[in-house]
Amino acid sequence: MIFDLYYVLLGLGSLIVLSYIYNIVANRTRIPSAVLLLLTGILLNYIGRYFGVVLNETNFYLELIGALGLIFIVLEGALDLKITQDRKLFIIQSFSSAFFVLAATSITIALILAKLLSLPIFTALIYALPLAIVSSAIAIPSAHSLPQEKKEFIIYETTFSDILGILAFQYLITSETIAIWSLGQIALDILLMGAIALASCIFLIYLMNHIKTELKLLLILAIVINVYTLSKIFHLPALLLILIFGLFLNNFSQLRKFIPEYFHFEKITDIAEELKNLTIEFSFLLRTFFFILFGYTLNLASFGNQAVLEIGLLIMTAIILIRFVVLKFILKIHIFPEVFIAPRGLVTIILFYNIPQALSSPLFQEGIVYFVIIASSLLLTAGLTLTKEKYIEDKKMFVGN
Repeated sequence: MIFDLYYVLLGLGSLIVLSYIYNIVANRTRIPSAVLLLLTGILLNYIGRYFGVVLNETNFYLELIGALGLIFIVLEGALDLKITQDRKLFIIQSFSSAFFVLAATSITIALILAKLLSLPIFTALIYALPLAIVSSAIAIPSAHSLPQEKKEFIIYETTFSDILGILAFQYLITSETIAIWSLGQIALDILLMGAIALASCIFLIYLMNHIKTELKLLLILAIVINVYTLSKIFHLPALLLILIFGLFLNNFSQLRKFIPEYFHFEKITDIAEELKNLTIEFSFLLRTFFFILFGYTLNLASFGNQAVLEIGLLIMTAIILIRFVVLKFILKIHIFPEVFIAPRGLVTIILFYNIPQALSSPLFQEGIVYFVIIASSLLLTAGLTLTKEKYIEDKKMFVGN
């Protein structure tokens, strides 16, 4: 038995090393490391079956790692963002892109599913929402090689897409019908979550100033995760907490004049930098095992289903066309490679597994989800690969700059 344990440890360590190698390959080839991790998971599945080794309860592990991964990935992105007066319009554009793309894509995919699978429109919308959310887990790491302005746009947009998509999904699965008046409850939930997030930030800043032990970063993260989890239990937009906490820490210097003197600015700045480094490491670790495990669970046989291929291709066409129209004609900003940075992944899978049994339908085939995730990742790979290594920076890329 002891040898089995050591073999498991050897395997886990080897996967982490392999993921580091994939990151190096991704930086040089523009192929997202998530795609390579998915392929590794698929290969491990075949190797495991050949030797008679099968993992059980994979869905539980996917949800657990995915939930933690979402927290750290959004926190990592938020800790990279600076909010200044001259970036106000930039943030509004990022939010607008996330909102319009999410709304139009959700409705279009729902219509496709309702027409081709004969699903009730409400059920179709529940399945459509996870497919309409851009995955920050894949998009944010993939955007690191882009110029700063493009990278920030992707971080903001995908984070907003996650938040809005999760809010809308939570609203749908807790409502039997779509009622416009209930949107007021969503707005109230956002305001309540914002107040909780600000109170949590102040409390955590206080802790950072008064904890004398060296072991403080994990305590801070544990408190953030607990508040996030309690917010989820009470059906609040918990991801907003992560976003506000990251932005609060990374923009603490701009709040200096509003902060009492007994808060030590230098100490907070140092802790924020340490927390950022730790978050990057955790995000990397969770992404590694999430995408390998997801690749392991992929049912490749479902791709041979004609209905899956036809519906998947229609959905992918809708995703790209809608994104193109919003970026080009509504926001009027540069579209390359942003139009191709629309991967589906971690959030899509988590929400798909959280569709209540009472609202699910046997008419929907999970192969559609797998197809869209793989196809959107490949499209992202193609878009980044075709992008020149050096961009000609356009100072007027965003209106108002």
